[in-house]
Parts: sequence; C-alpha cells; structure tokens
Amino acid sequence: LTGHQDGNAEAMRRIDEVFDSCGLRKRGLIKPQTTRSRNTKSGDTDTRKDFLHGHLIMGVLTNVKKDARQHTIRYQFRDDMDAAPINTKSGDTAKVFKTRVDSFGSRGKVVNISTPEISGLSNIEAAFERSDKRYYNVPCPCCGKLINLEWEIDLGKEKAGLFWKVDSIGRLIEGSVEYICQKCGNGFKEKEKYEMNLAGIWMPTVLEPKEPLHKGYTLNALYPFGMRTWGVLINHYTEAYPLNGLKNEAIEQTFYNLVLA
Repeated sequence: LTGHQDGNAEAMRRIDEVFDSCGLRKRGLIKPQTTRSRNTKSGDTDTRKDFLHGHLIMGVLTNVKKDARQHTIRYQFRDDMDAAPINTKSGDTAKVFKTRVDSFGSRGKVVNISTPEISGLSNIEAAFERSDKRYYNVPCPCCGKLINLEWEIDLGKEKAGLFWKVDSIGRLIEGSVEYICQKCGNGFKEKEKYEMNLAGIWMPTVLEPKEPLHKGYTLNALYPFGMRTWGVLINHYTEAYPLNGLKNEAIEQTFYNLVLA
C-alpha cells in the first residue's frame, strides 16, 4: 500500500525490476494460479502478482473501499504513510486497513514506513507513538557508552550533539564538524561512525507500548554512512539561518521534516 495516488505504477515498476533481475518471471514463477472465463489470466498485472501459495496486491491507502474492503491481507506493507490523509470517509486510514489483517490474529503483520512530516498530523508519528519506540544506540568512541545520535541535546548548562564552526561569511569550516557525546562531553569525527554503526543495537524506550507486540524504529540522517555527510546536513540547516538575517521557517521545516528526519 502506498500513500501516493500515483505511487502504484512506480512501486510496481521497481518490483518488476527485482523480479526480472532474479529471473523469477523468466522461470515462470510469476504467473496466474487460476484461469478465468474466456481464458482470461490476471496474475501478472500492474497491481497484482501471483505466485505459488500466494499473491502480491498493490493498493493506495486512500482507496479504502476498493483496496481494503475487498481483501483480507496477512502481510501488509504501508509505504510513504505520511502522503496519505489521516482520515477518509471510512474513518482512520491506518485503522481501516488494520481491520483487514485482524482475521489472521497473531499470524498477521503490518509494516508502516515513512518519513515523518508535520508533527501532530503525521500517520507515521502516530504509529510510532503506539509502539515501544526503539532508537539505534551506538558506542561513543571516547567513553564507550551507548548513545543515541541527535542533532542537538540540551543538558541544562551544556549542550551536546553536532557542533561546527563557520567563517566570517557563514561558510562551514572544513574539519570543524564533530559530535559532542551527551554522556562524556568529548567530541569525535564522522569517520568514527562506520565502526560505531556496526556495534550499535536497537533499544526500546517504552516497556509497555499502547499496542502489545508493536515494535517501532526511528533513524535520523546522522547515522547512514556513505550518504549525506554531516557537512551536507549542516549546509542544509544553515540555509535557514543566514548571518544577520531572519530565520527562514519554510527552509527550517524542510530541514527537520525531509533532510534530518
């Protein structure tokens, strides 16, 4: 299920590429399992893929009548949740689709995936709040204690998180970027991140989630290695805070919602 009305075609195109790269269609493993009247076969379409003992159906999160009421779904994957409205005419979007899994009991599974956007109006935020809220903790290379990487952490008199310096015209000074550990107060460079990630663990912060067995995972842009560097993130951030100028709230929102999120 995708939150975008036009997301089906793109998602199925990518799935087709995966199937073809593995040779599944060439080997005849993606094919109709039944033949309808007039010898019409419908097991390999833009919205449905049939295989032995199962099938994959693509849908849109807003098509409650078409995509939810007509199917019971044991494994449900909801991609780009925040692109879909929280509510439709049939009720809460996520809960309406959840009812299609309930008949499978503990054998059913729902996976929600999305970048969170506006707080309070976010489908994925609401889902995360119902979970055990797991954060990826990595060992600080200075003190060895497990920490959750965050953009900025207020410790009262001190602050931790990402720190950097800029020159007289506001440009980032190369080599000045470092992360200040919230446990020991020492700083380390981004090059340490690769080994830190390898030794990290997911740690739940809620012992009794609102929904039993609901596991929630969140990861911000400080963690990935080989993608946006900390310097790139800082340049995005500082665009919202020009020297001797007013804060650009639109750019700031874009940074927190789509860059750091």
